[in-house]
Amino acid sequence: MLPEGPVPGVPDCAVRKLFTCERPVVALLADVLSRDECDRLIELGSGRVQRSSVVDPGSGSEILIDERRSEGAFVNALTDPLVDTIDRRLAALTGQPVENGEDLHILRYGIGGEYRPHYDYFPEEQAGSHHHVQRGGQRTATVILYLNEVEQGGDTTFPEIGLRIHPRPGNALYFEYCNELGQVDSKTLHAGTPVEKGETWIATKWIRRGRFRDGP
Repeated sequence: MLPEGPVPGVPDCAVRKLFTCERPVVALLADVLSRDECDRLIELGSGRVQRSSVVDPGSGSEILIDERRSEGAFVNALTDPLVDTIDRRLAALTGQPVENGEDLHILRYGIGGEYRPHYDYFPEEQAGSHHHVQRGGQRTATVILYLNEVEQGGDTTFPEIGLRIHPRPGNALYFEYCNELGQVDSKTLHAGTPVEKGETWIATKWIRRGRFRDGP
């Protein structure tokens, strides 16, 4: 979904493309957030995060698993005006309507925090996925916003292609995994490696094929 060539202009910042990959489609972008914006998102998340859950493959309900050890909180424009600014910025970058994005998800990984290899899309063969795609359809892409310097660990890895990204404040990792035919890309298997020193703060935006929430 990211246009070919230079990163398109957005109203309030100048984004630089650090690298891209075609299969799977992955792009690392710099200067998507300012340091002040990163700090504000961490501040918003600090008083809200709770133990992160995942979708149960069979029932579609939210469950806790050892494979995901983090704390998270969803925020939107009602939480803080900055979230609306970021939503619009990411919509401009990805070329997708604001309303196709889920609420921004702020996540904290403490010492030992990790998310073992997983997919962000909802596998069709799993019964639990059916409930989640009724609203907005399948997830098509993810944007991970890195909010702080991590002393050791806390990388994002793609084991199928041997790619590893270390968090840098203000950078954003974009990857897509569902095309217009609804076909998903298994090479987007990814993980958050254990934090060994310090903590990791990120904010994740998941994008759907259709409208997920009410427009502005």
